[in-house]
Amino acid sequence: MDRIARILDANVNRAAEAARVVEDYARFVAEDPDAARLARGLRHRVAALGRSLGVGRLAARDSAGDIGREPRSGPRRPYGDAAEALAANLARLGEALRSIEEWSRLGHLSRSRAAGAARFEVYGLATRLLAAADPRRRLARARLCVLLTSGRPAGPLERVAAAALEGGADMLRLCEKGLSDRALAALGRRLARLAHRHGALLLLGSRSDVAAACGADGVHLAAEDLPIPAARRLLGPAAVIGATARSVREARAALAAGADYVSIGPVFPEAAKPGLVPEGLRRVRVAARSLDAPFFATGGITPGNAAQVVRAGADRIAVCAAVMGARRPAAVARRLKRIVAGGGRWRRQA
Repeated sequence: MDRIARILDANVNRAAEAARVVEDYARFVAEDPDAARLARGLRHRVAALGRSLGVGRLAARDSAGDIGREPRSGPRRPYGDAAEALAANLARLGEALRSIEEWSRLGHLSRSRAAGAARFEVYGLATRLLAAADPRRRLARARLCVLLTSGRPAGPLERVAAAALEGGADMLRLCEKGLSDRALAALGRRLARLAHRHGALLLLGSRSDVAAACGADGVHLAAEDLPIPAARRLLGPAAVIGATARSVREARAALAAGADYVSIGPVFPEAAKPGLVPEGLRRVRVAARSLDAPFFATGGITPGNAAQVVRAGADRIAVCAAVMGARRPAAVARRLKRIVAGGGRWRRQA
């Protein structure tokens, strides 16, 4: 049984080391306190598994005689980014726990069950952290974007943002023109942490430089902003870049230039932009038929007219005043999310 003890010892060590890397990622890279707490709990469970082996664990250890030990001068290749390091260590943690689970079935079923339960916790933590590490995966499932501006808040901007996320917003877009770069970056950092705790995205309007500095997931560009390829070079391949489009032709040009999504509108009149002529639902119908990439219908959308927009073919909407000016922004966001998420039902009623 000394050989089995060696297997268990080696895998407890592997699991403990991987759990520490995952916890460090959750704490210092993702800055996700709930994920960090879960990772810390996993590390403690791995330590308990090691203690269950008793003193025989150390007695069975034979690092020098391990035929699988390969002397190396260092890693075979560098990680491409922090997300790749995370994925590798999540996989290592799951594999080690599976080995502990299987070999503990030789006479120690309680340890086997504990290792199996920990392994399933790893899967949940991996889903949370890897989805957050890949902004484009979050964009793919995003349905409700809330534009944040201090122009007409129902309360302090950050409080309204938190309420919007509580109500189900998948993406926040910070559109503040009057702040200094320093203040905008500080606000962006706080909002990015808030959004990421909810598994949501934060994009900055227009400011690719500040988006890069504050840890935002990307930027939304208008026609007069930095060109999309330049923003991509600044933010990197993983960033989400959106673009405003006043026509399907503009939308296609933006997507061809490298945008990940476009906004189409304004659909309805907007008090904040009286000079923009609303395009109505016809433009939404044309976009739904013509575009293969994600698009957000935007402009004057409220809980009272959102179902019309969805019936016209939109499966994503972006709103500002409907949430920012609401007395109960979480409730309004929740209602809008329910409408857009139930798009198929609304279209069947059309």
